[in-house]
Amino acid sequence: MENKINIVTVIQARTGSSRLPNKILLPLSNAPLLYRMYERVAASKLKGTIVIATTTDKSDDQVEELCKNYQLNCFRGHPTDLLDRHYQVAKLLKAYVVIKIPSDCPLIDPNIIDKVLQFYLDNSSKYDYVSNLHPATYPDGNDVEIMSLKL
Repeated sequence: MENKINIVTVIQARTGSSRLPNKILLPLSNAPLLYRMYERVAASKLKGTIVIATTTDKSDDQVEELCKNYQLNCFRGHPTDLLDRHYQVAKLLKAYVVIKIPSDCPLIDPNIIDKVLQFYLDNSSKYDYVSNLHPATYPDGNDVEIMSLKL
């Protein structure tokens, strides 16, 4: 019997960066950085459904508008509880596996996403969480965290 695993990749996005506000909206090769980031994640073979998870803050109305313009899945959730945003997306989409990716990594390598996810899938009976961050194993900007969610 084959088990179909529902994979959801969540790109966490907000405009409220303290160091460079609205950086995800800045142009990168004639499109917003967030869209360029989405394109890189979408090139992953194993990514499942991609959702941009932003906050309910008024300032993030721009993120929702960008998602509408580019026909991207968007979820709006708690302004300060990032984990809750991921959890709510996972519940909504009945995810079994959630991939967490920050939105300010426009050069993320889709092959690294696949490599980390394949390791998780091959070892899902052993681990509920897999990451390439602890310890850091790839250059900054290739952050991938994977969590199981058994609802």
